[in-house]
Amino acid sequence: MGVALSVSILAISVVGGDGSPGSRDYALPEQLCGVAIQQDVFAPLFPAGSELEIERSFTDFETNFVGRRCVVDVDGEQVIWAKTSGFEPADVIGAEGLPVSLDDATAVPGDYRAMVWPGVAIAQAPCEIPEITDSLTVALRVEYPRDDEESERVLAELIQPFMAGALAMVPCGE
Repeated sequence: MGVALSVSILAISVVGGDGSPGSRDYALPEQLCGVAIQQDVFAPLFPAGSELEIERSFTDFETNFVGRRCVVDVDGEQVIWAKTSGFEPADVIGAEGLPVSLDDATAVPGDYRAMVWPGVAIAQAPCEIPEITDSLTVALRVEYPRDDEESERVLAELIQPFMAGALAMVPCGE
């Protein structure tokens, strides 16, 4: 039993959460792109590595700004990219060159129109800002987890609360 337990502990410490060799030697951020979400929900997006850099967060923008961006790197590799805008999901997919099609989306039930693919999630909510937009779209592209099914599962759990947090930062109805 002691040998089996030692082997299990060694396997956990050598393999990152995404199945890649190594360990996560950096602290997870308290929020994802400035959005308060439970860490266990977004932890799978962060791979093994030693250095985390948040290049930009939604909180870096003025409160009255609809368009926001978030970029997160681990060891110099961009692992998370997110953006808010007043554009339709199809327009965001085209403008950002996201490698997905609306026809292949998996719908995510919840308060907002949301959909996922491996590595990508998009949600849209009503957001009336006179002469600017009548909706807010949030797009999220991630590199981890690498497994397609796991990626869709993680993003499906994440996109509804991520949309709620992003929506709270934008001055809808003002």
